[in-house]
Amino acid sequence: MMRPLANIIKKIGNSVVFNSIIYFIILFSILMISITFAKECSYVYSQF
Repeated sequence: MMRPLANIIKKIGNSVVFNSIIYFIILFSILMISITFAKECSYVYSQF
């Protein structure tokens, strides 16, 4: 009876780790996009 419960807990733990990794990747990509966008904007403004 304890074996399936342990597997379910392990799956939940793995999914939480997986979701946090995906969340971190999304946050990191948004950060990089915003940094490059800010650099482009500052470059465009320096042209004027």
